[in-house]
Amino acid sequence: MAIDRPVCLWRAQPNQGQELILPEQGGDIHWLQLINGSVELDGINGDTSDVLKTGDGLGLRDQRDWTLTGQADNIDLLLFSLA
Repeated sequence: MAIDRPVCLWRAQPNQGQELILPEQGGDIHWLQLINGSVELDGINGDTSDVLKTGDGLGLRDQRDWTLTGQADNIDLLLFSLA
């Protein structure tokens, strides 16, 4: 697959209960892909949170204040950030 623009890619494998915060560098368009496990996502829909599970993907635009919290063991995820 070709991506015809600058991209930053992060891989994370957080533990259950561990929080991850969006990296400061990167662009304003993000794609989060959950390879394994489940995470809770806070800060997207106001006061509510969403749970993402194995195979789920989520596109985000102009979102800076969100946090992921590991909800299981063996979590593996990718974050693509497009400039």
